Amino acid sequence: MKPRVMILVIFTAFVGMMLAPETISPIKYFYILLSITLGAGSSAAINMWFDEDIDRDMERTKERPIPLGIISKNEALIFGIVNNVFIFKCSRYKPVAFYYFILCMYLHFLA
Repeated sequence: MKPRVMILVIFTAFVGMMLAPETISPIKYFYILLSITLGAGSSAAINMWFDEDIDRDMERTKERPIPLGIISKNEALIFGIVNNVFIFKCSRYKPVAFYYFILCMYLHFLA
């Protein structure tokens, strides 16, 4: 998808958690990073679905999976929606995951 962006988002969250004044249990670290990773992946998939016509014409983005025909637009949309639903379902048990889900969706619509 967009590995450099995803790595930057995950790394930034990881550093923020490490610098937090309170300690967080390792399982919460896992859930938070999983939520961020899935949120970034689903946002990227939905963004590529939305920008398929632009990506096909731009030099920088014409080698993404949808313009190349590796995956279809529908597959990318389904992937993004399924990941978002999964994060939302996880948020019923882990409130932190819900906040990161909302943040990822908000950032997706800003992009």
